[in-house]
Amino acid sequence: MAEPTYIVGMEFVAGSFTNISSDVLRFNIQRQLATLYEPPSEGRALLELANESAKFTPVNSQGQYYPNLIPGKQLRIQATHSSSTYDLFLGKVDNFRVQPVLGARSVLVDARDSMSRVTGTFITTSLFIDINPSSLFTEVMSQAAVNSFAADVLAERIPFAWYDNVRAEEVLRDVVEYGAYLLGEDASGTMRLRNRYFGLFATAANTFSSIGSDGFDQLNYGLGQTEILNRVRIEG
Repeated sequence: MAEPTYIVGMEFVAGSFTNISSDVLRFNIQRQLATLYEPPSEGRALLELANESAKFTPVNSQGQYYPNLIPGKQLRIQATHSSSTYDLFLGKVDNFRVQPVLGARSVLVDARDSMSRVTGTFITTSLFIDINPSSLFTEVMSQAAVNSFAADVLAERIPFAWYDNVRAEEVLRDVVEYGAYLLGEDASGTMRLRNRYFGLFATAANTFSSIGSDGFDQLNYGLGQTEILNRVRIEG
């Protein structure tokens, strides 16, 4: 099977991503879906860039990307496989950490997705009566300056809602817990509020016709409220 090709771009100039893939030594992406049992959390990406020529050193006035190595620049990570390109991460750089180790000079780049705006924003809302959860979600996104977001059609109504100087993250947690919804930012940078049935009726990812011929001799499974996102059917 062909291996994917990764493309790492940084928006040094607004509206244009510069491909820095050849300088990436390694990267790691972490993202978690907010559920009834997990609070909203920021998606993060950590890159290590080769820096033997000091072109990623922010204070190097002779560097190739000076003076654009500053926090707030957009970072995008994609993968290309079988002629198709897939988004893996979109966020903004928090900091550049220079590691001037002799023979292994590198720079660590930390980036966070739009959830970081939510966790750092305090909001005050109007008094809402009999409001749809997606409308409250939209209010939070607007006040947190999140530009790209979407919500599924939600049938419930919140009878009363009012927040005064409260973290936007806490409001979103209330919304998620109210309807047992799912919340997270996808790899293309869109914050999505999903209904609690999202993904429950998807087609099977794999089918094993028999234990022996498929190369394993044990099969264990658990059933609990924390695992309701998976649907398993076992026949024997």
